[in-house]
Amino acid sequence: IRPKTDPAFLYALAHVLHDRRDFDDALDAVREAIRLEPEDADFHALEAQIHLANYRWAEALSAAERGLQVEAQHVASTNLRAVALVKLGRKGQTSNSDIYRKPQRE
Repeated sequence: IRPKTDPAFLYALAHVLHDRRDFDDALDAVREAIRLEPEDADFHALEAQIHLANYRWAEALSAAERGLQVEAQHVASTNLRAVALVKLGRKGQTSNSDIYRKPQRE
């Protein structure tokens, strides 16, 4: 494993740092994971989650929307986008289908 160049390691590290409320380092880790693997919607969703935990609503919205650009039906990105919109006072821009979407079973 090459921790600084392994996106999965950086993603896991960002989760741990987020749980420790070390938001700046968590953002650094997840952003590096995104730089290395920009087409992973989970990485963008984690960035949104970190921003929400740090009361950065606009940044959370941007990250969630990037996740949705990668994967249009990404559940976590959809839910995080809805939360960010509500926090920004833009609840009217969400639809019932956007709020707390559940994963589809195949």
